[in-house]
Amino acid sequence: MRVVIVDDHSLLRAGLRLLLGAHEGIEIVAEASTGEDCLAVVAEFHPDVVVMDLSMPGAGGAATTLRLCEAAPGTKVVVLTRFSDYAHMREAFSSGAAGYVLKSSPPEQLIEALRTVASGRTHVDPGVQTPVELPTGVEPLAPRQRVLSLSPREYDVLRSAAAGESSKQIANRLGLSTRTVEFHKYKAMRRLQLRSRADLVQIAVELGWLGEP
Repeated sequence: MRVVIVDDHSLLRAGLRLLLGAHEGIEIVAEASTGEDCLAVVAEFHPDVVVMDLSMPGAGGAATTLRLCEAAPGTKVVVLTRFSDYAHMREAFSSGAAGYVLKSSPPEQLIEALRTVASGRTHVDPGVQTPVELPTGVEPLAPRQRVLSLSPREYDVLRSAAAGESSKQIANRLGLSTRTVEFHKYKAMRRLQLRSRADLVQIAVELGWLGEP
C-alpha cells in the first residue's frame, strides 16, 4: 500500500512516517504540508491512500479531498483529524473521503482505516459523535426499524454501497445490471430519506455495518 501523508505540522508527519512505515505492506512515498502540494505529489506518485488533515493553511482538507477525488479517483482518502463531531465527518465524506479517524484514537485505528479503505470499504472511527437532531417532542425511529421498510435486494445493495462498493462491483457480485443496482440504491435512499453519502455512512455507523465483515 503506497501512502502519502498530508499535514501542515512537520512533527506529526514525522511521527506518522515512523508509525506507518513500521507496518508491513505500508510504504510512505511522499509527504505534503498544503493542499496544493498534496495534489502535486499525488499526481507524481499515484498513491493508493492519502492520510489527510482537515485543518491546513490555504485549501483545507475537505476542499483538497474533493479536488483529489476528481483528479485521481483511484486514490482513497483517510481523514485524520481532531474533530469528532458529525458535521465535520459529513463534510469529509461529502467531499469524497473513504475513512475518518480521530487523532485522539490509538494508532491501531489508523492502521485499520488504511487497510479497510484500501480494500474498497468505508471506515469511521467509533469515537465520532453522530447525533440525530429532531424537533422537540419527536422521538427518533430506530435505525433498524427504518431499515425494515427495505426489500431484501434494496437492503443488500444499500449495505454494500455503505461499505464502499461501487455500483459496478455490486452488479457483478449480484448478477445484476449496473442500472438495476443504481435503481435499487435510489429507492432505498429515498425510502430512508438519505440525501447524501454522508447520510448513508451515518446510518451504517448506527447499524454497525462498517464494523462487520
